Amino acid sequence: MQKTYILLAILLGCLLHSQIKMKINLIGLEKTSNGPSYKIQVNLKNTTDDFFAIPVVLTKLKGYFEGDRCVDNLNFTEIKNLDVTVVLKSSGNIMEAYISPFPQYSMEDLLAMQKENKIANSIKQNNLRRWMCEHNISDIKFAEMNKTLSENIVLLNPKEEISWSIFFRPSSLDCLDCDLYFFYMLKEDSDLDFALLHCVDDSIYTYLTEDQKSKLSGYKLYSGELLSNEIKIHYNSMTVPD
Repeated sequence: MQKTYILLAILLGCLLHSQIKMKINLIGLEKTSNGPSYKIQVNLKNTTDDFFAIPVVLTKLKGYFEGDRCVDNLNFTEIKNLDVTVVLKSSGNIMEAYISPFPQYSMEDLLAMQKENKIANSIKQNNLRRWMCEHNISDIKFAEMNKTLSENIVLLNPKEEISWSIFFRPSSLDCLDCDLYFFYMLKEDSDLDFALLHCVDDSIYTYLTEDQKSKLSGYKLYSGELLSNEIKIHYNSMTVPD
């Protein structure tokens, strides 16, 4: 009953915020060392005569957890909220993702990743300090949110439609700057309904500077729920195309 309510709430939110439409298609299936990888084409369309700005990361996905609804995300406090959420249904029931501190890596791989992360973090901090100077920001946390937000705002002209492709790997979701590892535990030879959900709360725009807001003054700042259509996928970790 609760999951049915969640789905109805999502659908209602999408009806109320239908200026932007999100449509998906399955366009490919690839073999990976951790199982199948589904290539999804995503289309985002502005159906109005207005200019819209919508914050969304086009390259990352995150898992769905029971209770995830836009109305529950009253404050934008985590960078990962810019990621699009995977909504999977099995036999009509919404599935939850699982979390783990780390994937199943060998010690050698973990040490190599630790070294790479140290270098990447140093570069990230240098870029962040440069960003703070360029935009006259003194708070590090605000600067981090501001930089990520500013770099991931999609601008849509009236009636404009954009498309991109993204990979859904059930065994590992590439969540943006997540400390946790997201994955879906799926049954072999199972048929699933796949959709994408994206939530944008008004509070996200508090992480823009006045100058940045001014540059977006000709655009409506989108807020609300985006839920795509559902597509069918078949999961089999053992048999995938060469």
